[in-house]
Amino acid sequence: MYMARCYVSVAVLDGKIYALGGYDGDRRTNTAERYDPATNTWSLIADMNDQRSDACATVLGSKVYIVGGFTGQQVLSTVEFYDPKANVWTYVRAMTTPRSGVRVINYQDTIYVLGGFNGNNRLATGEKYDLLRDRWIELPNMHTPRSNFAIAVLDDLLFAIGGFNGHFC
Repeated sequence: MYMARCYVSVAVLDGKIYALGGYDGDRRTNTAERYDPATNTWSLIADMNDQRSDACATVLGSKVYIVGGFTGQQVLSTVEFYDPKANVWTYVRAMTTPRSGVRVINYQDTIYVLGGFNGNNRLATGEKYDLLRDRWIELPNMHTPRSNFAIAVLDDLLFAIGGFNGHFC
């Protein structure tokens, strides 16, 4: 990689790994890079619009989406996608709730966002993105507010696994 990153967001598109944002030890970054395992090389790609760590990324169609995160001063509700053909980041409608330590997953061509931390509290809320109408739709709450957890789909159910509730893992 071109730079050290922790709290980085990662997604895979067309056999390449995208490393987005993160914290380099001094600041949150808006830089992004792509790993091509066929050539064993990292390449810098266009910078994101927002500096962000503690965000989460997924793929929808031929684009890489990144949601939420933390700038070092504020929790973000912004969402942007990367178009690898144009090498450009574009904002879509912001989520209804700012979220860092958030989790996102693409399931049946819909982006689902769950949990996170809004700067004051861990969240049980979730929302899904309606790409055709460019809007966010509220989901039923999880049983337990949490951030920094894992997410999976099994038998048409979203599972939130582990995480931090503000006091315990």
